[in-house]
Amino acid sequence: MDPQDRANVEGAINAFREGKMVMVMDRLDRENECDFMISARGCTKQDMAFMIRYSTGIVCIVTDKKRLDTFGLHVATPNNTDSNGTNFHVATDHIPTTTTGVSAQDRVNTLKAFMDLNNSAEDFSKPGHMFPLCARPGGLTERDGHTESAYDLCRLAGVETVAGIAEMMDDEGEMMRLEDCKAFARDHQIPLSGSDRFKEADESPSRTRLAKIKKLITTVSLKEYATQYSDIYNTHPDEVTNTTTIVEDNRPPPIEMLSSCRVPLHHLRYTSHCDLRVYRGCSDPSLEIVTLIKGNVDGESDVPVRVHSECFTGDVLRSMKCDCGDQLLDFLVTLDEEERAVLLYIRGHEGRGIGLANKIKAYNLQDEDGLDTVESNLKLGYAPDCREFADARRALKHLGIRSVMLYTNNPAKVAALGELVSEVRAVPARPNRNNIDYLRTKQVKFNHLTVLRSPRYGSESGELSPVTTAGEDESGYFYNELMD
Repeated sequence: MDPQDRANVEGAINAFREGKMVMVMDRLDRENECDFMISARGCTKQDMAFMIRYSTGIVCIVTDKKRLDTFGLHVATPNNTDSNGTNFHVATDHIPTTTTGVSAQDRVNTLKAFMDLNNSAEDFSKPGHMFPLCARPGGLTERDGHTESAYDLCRLAGVETVAGIAEMMDDEGEMMRLEDCKAFARDHQIPLSGSDRFKEADESPSRTRLAKIKKLITTVSLKEYATQYSDIYNTHPDEVTNTTTIVEDNRPPPIEMLSSCRVPLHHLRYTSHCDLRVYRGCSDPSLEIVTLIKGNVDGESDVPVRVHSECFTGDVLRSMKCDCGDQLLDFLVTLDEEERAVLLYIRGHEGRGIGLANKIKAYNLQDEDGLDTVESNLKLGYAPDCREFADARRALKHLGIRSVMLYTNNPAKVAALGELVSEVRAVPARPNRNNIDYLRTKQVKFNHLTVLRSPRYGSESGELSPVTTAGEDESGYFYNELMD
């Protein structure tokens, strides 16, 4: 996917998530029309009035079949002869919160009522002034229309699958085509960016009077983005629960990249610069996924990857109570030697997710009471491992990676990355007097692979005298027991 197209779609998704309106252009050889789209959660009376004014006046509610069935809203006709197969259901108003049903506020109230599955069929009139459209479950992979575009925008943005859409119409009563939409954007100083189909305009806030409209994208670019960089077409939506505010498939929104730059690296032999990206965690916004990227990985397979949890004591202080620092340095050597590779460093995973202060408390329990890492976490009131690695998978998806060669001993990381993992490379450990119990606990209680770089202790300082390199090129030498 063209990088500018991708940036444009991501901008539209973020704007949609923030409650802003976006414009989606259909294929020129299909309808050649542009629709306003806004999430039910973000829509206000002013937004609705704007859509009504600059559209045909027909505002539709895009949602899914399960929600329509819950509200008792049947198909408009059993014999649909619409040339594009638009799946209209019976028009409706939300009876408890509307009067005539046709005002901007009444239409907003009906739109927002679709978010609440506690509503019943008796709460909706038949007919009414809002027009439900039932999206295909596969979104744009099944039908490349505005209905499915709005549905996929909801899923990509991680909001309820309820959106308001309206077809743009000019003052002469004609449908707005591509050139009309460009002119409309210029007239309202709406920022356009992205594909070669659209001229990029100034996005300066001072030039944007109509801040609620953020991006103009196409159904084609949206489908291409969703196919390459998200999971929405790979998993069937989960069952909808009867809650007031839900996300249909219970998946967080696509991961958000906060910043990026090129960084020069000092200690590597063959690599002078790498790309650095920082993502915000979806499942836990306090997490930062710091991603170090060597080479072009977009669209590549079997990319060497390590998902590394932050460990201040091991990575920075070089503590010998764990093997985290060794694993990090070993992978940096791998990254240096490979044509392309990615290190994902997850900040917020200190102490298996309990934080540095609690990790130090756990150290004291291990030293003074003889507890292992699992027992000490439990003693402090935490789970043995509070981490989750789904955000790492999302970051890799965002990078466009097709498959990875994962450097890890941790089966939880393998499971989290799922079908992205084409091969697992075990990471050799360097046992010493201080980390032997830690390594044994990982093996016994977390089912980690145990790969020994040296099967015996080194000196008091923890330095090791390698006694074998057997099998290191084939992921190391496996032992049933960590030490004799």
